[in-house]
Amino acid sequence: MARALTLALLFAACARNASDAHAPARDPMPPDLAALARSGEAEASVVYDDTISNERTYLDVAPTLAKRAVAARVYVGVGPEQNFTYIAIARPSVAFIVDYRRDNFLLHVAYRALFEIADTRLSFLCMLLARPCGGAIAGDAGAVIAAADAQAPSLAERKRTRDAIVARVRAYDLGLGDYDIGRMIAQLDVFVDRQLGGPRGEPTFRELLAARGPGGHGSFLASDEAFRSV
Repeated sequence: MARALTLALLFAACARNASDAHAPARDPMPPDLAALARSGEAEASVVYDDTISNERTYLDVAPTLAKRAVAARVYVGVGPEQNFTYIAIARPSVAFIVDYRRDNFLLHVAYRALFEIADTRLSFLCMLLARPCGGAIAGDAGAVIAAADAQAPSLAERKRTRDAIVARVRAYDLGLGDYDIGRMIAQLDVFVDRQLGGPRGEPTFRELLAARGPGGHGSFLASDEAFRSV
């Protein structure tokens, strides 16, 4: 039996405020993309769920991708956050992430909202981990992680962050009910519970974000340019 395919959002190029190239999109989910994102097949059963990548070597393909990628084309990927690094390298005009796991779709919907809300790399990571920090930071991903580590997670920050993400997601017109929103929050709460860790025997989130591959390629948090391109 073929596993179901869920279309998981989708980091499409959107109109930006002309006065600020990095401002959040005013129209974060065009109707045609919203309709496409609602078109996934029935949910498949899964043995386990990968909230973060389980591939320590995900950057091994970075030099080849950087060499062969043609800007402004279309990116299609599968799985969790390693896609953001590949998108930062390939610089497509539109990107689609597909997966047979419904929770992966919901996580990427939340990720899209977080990319639109967070204006810096540190804000992005702090909001994901429910830590009360933010602002601009110089340096590579290690510097961003170190700055986030300086603050402890809090229940108040978790509520503030989740409320902001849910409000953004509800504006996407994806037909998500309270059950889906609850599952999306549960996916986000995995990051609050594990913080920069990971499942036993698998790479940690800290490892994945701080990794350096051949040619010096880093994750999507390795530079402001990489983060903004996503």
